[in-house]
Parts: sequence; C-alpha cells; structure tokens
Amino acid sequence: MRVVVDTNGPPLRAALEEGVFMAKPNRRELRDLSGASVEDFATQAAAARELVAQGRAEVLAVSMGADGALVTTRTAQFRATPPPVRTYSSVGAGDSFVAGMTLALARGQSTEDALRWGIASGTAALLTQGTDLCYRADVERLFTQVKAEPVSRP
Repeated sequence: MRVVVDTNGPPLRAALEEGVFMAKPNRRELRDLSGASVEDFATQAAAARELVAQGRAEVLAVSMGADGALVTTRTAQFRATPPPVRTYSSVGAGDSFVAGMTLALARGQSTEDALRWGIASGTAALLTQGTDLCYRADVERLFTQVKAEPVSRP
C-alpha cells in the first residue's frame, strides 16, 4: 500500500516518522519537520533531500504557493512554478495539487510530469468559484504551460 499524506502538525510528523510514499508539506511545515531555517530556496531543497534520505517519504512535494512547488525523490529534484492566472478562490488548490500528482504517479508517469500535473491541477482550482475544485479542460491546458526544472545540487 502506498500512503499519501497531506496534513500538518503532529499527524504529519507522526506519519513521516513511520515513512510514507508521498507527503506534501508547505514551507513552514518543512521548517518544522527539518528543524532548519528554510528561508531561501537552496536551504529548502537541502532540507527536502535530507527528509527523503532519512526514509521519511519516497516523494516529498513542498508547496510554495505562488512560487510553485518542489518535488524530491532519492534520485531527482524538480521545481515548477504555475503560470499566471486570475484567482477566483484558493479553496481546494492544495488538495487539487495532491490529487494531480497522485493520479500521475499512479499512472506510472515520471516525478517531473507528476509535479507538472500537480501544479496544473492546483492552478486550475484557482480558476473556479467558491468550493468548486478544478476542471479537466483547464488542467490539461495549464499542464502544457508548466515547466519543471531540475534542481542542481551544491
């Protein structure tokens, strides 16, 4: 069984102590988990690599709001930023991000493409009103605009 965790605080810490397939902390949660100051991107990337190296998650996707997301595995690390869109509501954007990544990984796609699908899904959710999530046509259109870049290690 592959466990995907999108929570915070003690439940997130407890899940990562056991080890999960994928977790999606935000930058603040990454700081809390790593115990390191993660004010700049290089430090965030290093903290994510360390958590994966410790076996706490096979895939760690750090959400960074308008700055996009960082995904880390034992063998790769990518960063992607969302295309600019007009935001109607941010309700469910994080859930849509996790759903897009999870679906892509379940379909056997690469981590890089899973990150792109996650960013596209989360961004598409911003286009909807109220508590509506995302629409497939928006996700597919936005996916073509999302570029994931490998993160170079120091």
